[in-house]
Amino acid sequence: MTWRERRIVTFLSTILGILCIALLIVLGIKYRESRAPEAPASPAAALAGEESACSALRYTNGVATLEFQRNESGKWFWTADDDFPLDDTHLTTILETLSAMTPQQTLESVESLDELGLESPVTTISALYTSGTAFSLAFGSTTADGSSVYATQNGQSSPVYIYSGEILGLLQTGIHDMCTLPDVPAVAEEQVQRVTIQNPANADGAMQRFTMNSKKDGETIRWECDGRTVTNSQRVRDLFTDLSEITFEKCISYRPSQEAAALCGVTNAKAVTLWANYISSTDLEETLQLSIGDLTLDGQSRYVRLNGESAIYSVPLSSLDSILTIALNGFSG
Repeated sequence: MTWRERRIVTFLSTILGILCIALLIVLGIKYRESRAPEAPASPAAALAGEESACSALRYTNGVATLEFQRNESGKWFWTADDDFPLDDTHLTTILETLSAMTPQQTLESVESLDELGLESPVTTISALYTSGTAFSLAFGSTTADGSSVYATQNGQSSPVYIYSGEILGLLQTGIHDMCTLPDVPAVAEEQVQRVTIQNPANADGAMQRFTMNSKKDGETIRWECDGRTVTNSQRVRDLFTDLSEITFEKCISYRPSQEAAALCGVTNAKAVTLWANYISSTDLEETLQLSIGDLTLDGQSRYVRLNGESAIYSVPLSSLDSILTIALNGFSG
């Protein structure tokens, strides 16, 4: 073998050795990647699909802090008042949104948490799952376009994530917006035996009442008030239309103080009160009581109490016009 041939062999051997080393490095990297678990896009992504496994939820929005838990049967309740008639639809929406969240951007380091509103965040959410996993987010300022928000996770100051701001709107919901509204019985005219409407107390403390009674002759219903027939009065016709369609819009306060009830005008001395005595579909004697107070802040509804309970709701004016008209003028007309 000549020196030229030996030189070529040496050169090719060197190239082959380098290629072998490179191949071993690549194979080593691939092996380590196959052994390492795939990291989720964010801790929230690891909770996807576990909405039903969440056992406790807490959020604060700068105005109130709300905490919820599931009982042994899996039903959500508000920890501050476990008798509160909670509609958990909103909680399900929050959990579905939370588990679907992935960061739009991850900032491994930032110059100042304070500039991003994360030094003392006022909006936070935390969830505890039956698996023992706990997850929390603290939200700071929104981004320049207002559509996203800076956040930190699980009490860590770094990294900082940028998330869609969709969840912020969900966390602004107050507890009374999650109240299951009462079912108001749709009282038909043929079921009613008596209707009484009482005015608020005057300066002397006296209260005026108007009462009409049902007089039935076979299938014919006749209504009398103070010995006069008022069956065909437009006020009476409007009243029964409203009683068959009345609905509650929103819970204003479930356990209001006496001061709050007075401000809403639903106390006995200030409210217009209706009592409708009727026979239910199960042949029981029932009474529908509505205590109608002042106008709501938007002027479109009135504060109302149902059946003497303490909770205050709002009811559209259109459902109450006939009652208020009769309170002022009586059943005739």
